[in-house]
Amino acid sequence: MDTIIPIIAFIAYFIVIILWCWKGREISEAILVAFIVAALFGGDKCLDLIVRGINFAAQQDAVYAAMAFALMAYLMDATGCIERLINMLNSVLGKFKGGAGYVSTLSSALFGLVSGGSGNAAIVGSITIPWMKKSNWPPEAAATLVAGNAGLGISLPPSATMFILLGMAAVKPYVDPAKFYIALLVAGMYTVVQRLLLCYWMIRKYKVTPVPKELIPSKKEAFKAGWPTLFIIISIIVPVALTIGPIADYLTSIKPFGSTGVKALSSAILYWIPIVASIVTIIVGWNKLPKDAKGLYKFFANATKRYYVIGATIFFAFAASQVLTDLGLSKALMDILSGLYLPKFVWPIIVGIIIVLTAPLTSTATVTALGAICWQLLYSAGYNPVLAAVLILLFSSTEGMSPPNSVPILIAASIADCNPVSTFKPLVFYYIPTTMLIAWGVLPIPL
Repeated sequence: MDTIIPIIAFIAYFIVIILWCWKGREISEAILVAFIVAALFGGDKCLDLIVRGINFAAQQDAVYAAMAFALMAYLMDATGCIERLINMLNSVLGKFKGGAGYVSTLSSALFGLVSGGSGNAAIVGSITIPWMKKSNWPPEAAATLVAGNAGLGISLPPSATMFILLGMAAVKPYVDPAKFYIALLVAGMYTVVQRLLLCYWMIRKYKVTPVPKELIPSKKEAFKAGWPTLFIIISIIVPVALTIGPIADYLTSIKPFGSTGVKALSSAILYWIPIVASIVTIIVGWNKLPKDAKGLYKFFANATKRYYVIGATIFFAFAASQVLTDLGLSKALMDILSGLYLPKFVWPIIVGIIIVLTAPLTSTATVTALGAICWQLLYSAGYNPVLAAVLILLFSSTEGMSPPNSVPILIAASIADCNPVSTFKPLVFYYIPTTMLIAWGVLPIPL
């Protein structure tokens, strides 16, 4: 297939999304139309590309996991569990200006060590976004903060994505794992500090104020009414504890269970965290759930409002990514770029654009598909091999902030009840430049 066709298809894909959203239409519609437009560039293979894209999307765990997390968030809201959790948090931290934003940022960094992307945005966002909104954060700012922090775990070692990159044939001979670990840890800490400083700035930009004293419940009242909701937090922590740390080590040592069992639990964690948490939420909030037919109809009708946008958007975003891949977008870009002779400082910009805009929708898939090629581009341009590997992971960690195909953006916007498009501009300009400062040596890392 001609090199120029996938490039034009990619440009057309984004133009359609931008124009459709500019007209005030739903982003789910925009991505569906853009998916079809991209497939048209396949000529007589158009229908085959559409079918392959739909088959690919239907097999992606993230599609179903995101729906499960959306259900979890809706149940926590509808049963009043979120409100009781927020009251407890406000009774302790409500007097601090923007406290919910700091808690959200640090929680994303810690939870990101286990699960990044959509899981991070859903679990952290389901608790902190409603809290931020109640403590005077604008909905779009709350969604931006959570989506922007969703990939933090990829930039902090160890992560599965890190091992995938280190194991690649092109990278392995040149990158010392010990040096890489330290370099990535320092780079990751830069990103965490940048997120905290950004949170500080956003608090002042949006004039976020402490929760009014009259709205802060007493600790005794808040915890008396809300302590059962802590079982929801426990239901989220337990699955994580079973797959990482000393409990996981113990389970691995049990012969009937072993490492195979732990890996099975770990691979399904994005399913059973929301399922277990949803079951616990139903038990804890049973008294708030409707019991008659009319109430149940209204309950599920309200739930579908969240599902049809986020479900269709995620599904067709995955389908479109497969169409662009089948058209040969990645290879076309590399064929063009490999023959260019550009200044050294330009290459991180190019690699960043490739990873952020043309990669699949998860950091793991991004590194698997483009990691080795992008690393070779940076290494060939004269970048230290360790630094090149660090940059690949930092760029791939932007899965939460890469519009329009980012699942974490859609999840965060769904929870915040705001238009995902409102987060696009701040996500690009607030978060991505930090990686460029590391690439250009402004923020040094040990190599």
